[in-house]
Amino acid sequence: MLEVEFDGVGSLMRGHGSRELIAEVVGRPPVWRTLAHGWSVQEHTARDVVALAEERGYDIVVLGPQATRQRREQMSAPAEVTSGGATSYDIPPASESEGLW
Repeated sequence: MLEVEFDGVGSLMRGHGSRELIAEVVGRPPVWRTLAHGWSVQEHTARDVVALAEERGYDIVVLGPQATRQRREQMSAPAEVTSGGATSYDIPPASESEGLW
């Protein structure tokens, strides 16, 4: 699995085989960031490495502020209403005896 953390010029890549993929794209070995535990790459390099990894069948996990924002938007999207008037996820209301009231 390849982990990619997009953060502008300070993007990071981790995972089995990530060093070799980066070296293949860039033409030289990447720099290891000890405190961040990952290979330091520029964002456009990270995108090229992700494309190569997808082509080779790697599982890819994207991390970072942009990925978090997109996930938050998906989770806060309104539920679809079915023909019976029920939402696609029916959550029963909490009773007052179970809550923090």
